[in-house]
Amino acid sequence: MAQTTNNANIELVKYGRQLFARGYIRENRFTPYQGTGNNSIIRLVKDLSADGKQINVPILDILQAQGVGRGTLVGNEEGLDNYGMPMWADWLRHAVDWDKATNKDSAINFKSYAAPELNRWFKKRNKEETVDAFLSIPTASVPTGFRGALGSRINGITWAAANSTQKNGWADANSDRVVYGNAIGNYVAGNISSSLANITTSTGRMTSATVSLAKRTAMNTTSNKITPYTVEENMQEMYVMFVGSRAMRDLKNDTVIQSAMREMIPRSATGFASPLFRAGDVWWDNVLVTEVPEIDERLTLVGVGGSTSNVAPNFLCGASAMALVTAQMPRPTQRAENDYEFLTGVGIEGQYGIGKVAKIPANGTALKDWGMLTLFTSSVADA
Repeated sequence: MAQTTNNANIELVKYGRQLFARGYIRENRFTPYQGTGNNSIIRLVKDLSADGKQINVPILDILQAQGVGRGTLVGNEEGLDNYGMPMWADWLRHAVDWDKATNKDSAINFKSYAAPELNRWFKKRNKEETVDAFLSIPTASVPTGFRGALGSRINGITWAAANSTQKNGWADANSDRVVYGNAIGNYVAGNISSSLANITTSTGRMTSATVSLAKRTAMNTTSNKITPYTVEENMQEMYVMFVGSRAMRDLKNDTVIQSAMREMIPRSATGFASPLFRAGDVWWDNVLVTEVPEIDERLTLVGVGGSTSNVAPNFLCGASAMALVTAQMPRPTQRAENDYEFLTGVGIEGQYGIGKVAKIPANGTALKDWGMLTLFTSSVADA
């Protein structure tokens, strides 16, 4: 007896409730540290109604004078050392389109997925450009490519685009807030290539001692002082250091960190009461070390360390280290020309700029990073 079987071309095909498997995109690791106040690590400056293309981020340096007691105050006043860091917001746009025939033949409704995917794309691009801006060289000039075909939302010169003269100038202007490996003495004036070459794979990896060295260096800055980030709940001062995955790996392999994890954490009935490790982060010496994998992916400096080893930057941040200026929040758009309603296109557009906050010191001539210390460490790939 012959049993009826389905021809493959008439069998019903289902696509998991019509859900596509989207690519893995993490939420922005920088979001918790964004805010509109001066205390925020990434200051949000929103001017959605202004028609101008430039937005200034105001900053004030601390007063330096000794003051007077019973002496005459008239004539001994001190002026506020202030500055407005100019930043520019450029457009970021993207779109997808399809025709009616394709949509009818598809197992999913493209229109219902287009807007969420465009939104995810926009957040991904913003995160990538934020990472690139951390290692940029700040300038007070309109970014190269601004209002061009691709746009330019990173304020400053990206490391990949900077020449050796620009890199050397930035390193010297920030000599009190750039650390190479595990020793202040690794810095070579006027030559960042020689400074990076002093970072070795044996002594230049991220450790608890390196974190503490970076913190002490940040605390010792004077002009354009790096002000700690203040947690408002208990007014505790701290720094946040953003590191790549390899630096986090080396830090967690440090025997001092491992010993502290075993010996210093009291347990409670519900688990660790005072965790050294928290949601993938490491808390050490009043520095919250936070892993941002895109730092390794986008900013690894190949072959610049000792014996042509790789080096990666890490960023210890205090208040007002960066600024994100927004002229238009991302909004959905639609294609106007639709070939007599046969074509459908949806898009997204926003206008923003991201960059370091910087200021020329009272006794200086070049812009200096305001709230950030850059730490270069060895970045050895997993075997």
